[in-house]
Amino acid sequence: MRCTSCNYALWNMADRTCPECGEIFQPSQFTFAPGRVRFSCPHCDEVYYGTSERGHLQPAEFECVGCGQRIAMDDMLLSPGDGVREQDTTPGSMPWLQRQHRGVLMALFQTIGMALVRPRRLMSGVPADASVGESLVFGVITTVAVYLVGGIVPLAMWIMGFMGPGGMGGWGMAVFFGYYILFGAVTTVSVLLIWPMVAHLALRITGGTEQGLDRTIQAIGYSAGANVISAVPCFGMYIGWLWWLVSATVMVQTAHRVSPGRAALSVLAAPLLAIVTVIVVINISVFAATTGGAFGGGWNPQQQNTMTLAGAIVNYGWQNAGNGPEHAVELTLSGNIGPWTFAGATPAPSPFLQPGTKTTESDLPVGTGSLADFVKMSRSARLGEIKTTLDAQPAGRVAHRFGDFVFTHHGVDLSTQDPSLWVVVMLPDPDVNGPPAAVDPVYIGYASYQVHEITYGAMAQELATQNQYRTGLGMPPLPDPVTVTHGTPAFAPATGSPSQ
Repeated sequence: MRCTSCNYALWNMADRTCPECGEIFQPSQFTFAPGRVRFSCPHCDEVYYGTSERGHLQPAEFECVGCGQRIAMDDMLLSPGDGVREQDTTPGSMPWLQRQHRGVLMALFQTIGMALVRPRRLMSGVPADASVGESLVFGVITTVAVYLVGGIVPLAMWIMGFMGPGGMGGWGMAVFFGYYILFGAVTTVSVLLIWPMVAHLALRITGGTEQGLDRTIQAIGYSAGANVISAVPCFGMYIGWLWWLVSATVMVQTAHRVSPGRAALSVLAAPLLAIVTVIVVINISVFAATTGGAFGGGWNPQQQNTMTLAGAIVNYGWQNAGNGPEHAVELTLSGNIGPWTFAGATPAPSPFLQPGTKTTESDLPVGTGSLADFVKMSRSARLGEIKTTLDAQPAGRVAHRFGDFVFTHHGVDLSTQDPSLWVVVMLPDPDVNGPPAAVDPVYIGYASYQVHEITYGAMAQELATQNQYRTGLGMPPLPDPVTVTHGTPAFAPATGSPSQ
């Protein structure tokens, strides 16, 4: 029993004032290991031992069997029991609650260590009346630290390597990381509040609890220290969360004195509920997309393809100082779109073809053959075909077609992600499908990844608005996308005709 202000030993003191710092105390403030502390009558030295969960006398006030006088626990003299060391008088060590004397960093690391290898002793050291806020603070600090250390370094390497030095500027990088940190902090706080609530509800449903919600929050919060393994690069993320679940299970069992099965069920309830929710949401989204938005606003395959290609173009720009590809076929090797038939025996639809059109891979010219030949080649052969395609491209283009898409990104600074500039338009190849009807859908992909659906009947007005905006930026106007075919790319008016 030590002073909470100066750590002075307070054993065998009749005066309830710390002689070192003057702090007033009462024995009932402290938690002891049951049966380890000797309570002596202040009148006759009759000895008693505390048997409650906190090691206190039950009842706290009674008549002494030695002298018959009325005595209270807070009036008695306290000392370690015979043969009991002082460090064994407490049910367990809780470094985080002793950080005022141990130091914040030392207490943090010691608590993390106990959550990893001695979770039962760690929970036993948390007084039942300890602050819930303390456990949440510890959980947030450790989880956010793990999130930052384990995530920011790989994320920075990915951004620098994948997006290239010509992509994000300093401010863009700062905003991206700021969002990443804010998202992690908000998610962490949400998890540490919602998880214990679901776990406690599961305990109540399966048989009730001796302790309240506060105790469950403490168990989950302090068990977060076990998640520190997730910060280890490469393999940590696969182990850390499992270790956290095990530690949380042991600590919930210790806190509520329930069976291991009930503790495990309560701890797993929230993660399982989250997994089921994600699966349901994904299935609803996929169903909505494949049924053309039957649930109100779902993305259909045409919109998804357009968004994929718009994103691929912008990502290519990040890798190449804001410049887009000379030809859309370059996207197949940039890592920005799926490899479809490159991947294996089960071909997936090419992202350059829209479902429901007559266009096939054989209709898309690449190098000396077609896209159908291209996807069957080795990587080195595909590189050669791409070079042949690029060498054949005339200068001065403002738009070119590849499959059912017209690419309008030429001359656009993609690093700005201008939400008003078109980068790709989905309009089926007129050479194969014929001219579009006024009611046919057209999908426009912007430099901000957004996709806008219109009908071909509205194209003239939308195109006029786009060209007015492009003129203000000093860019040449775009023609009606239906006039852009594989054999006739669009050129700026000043160019007049294709030039080699």
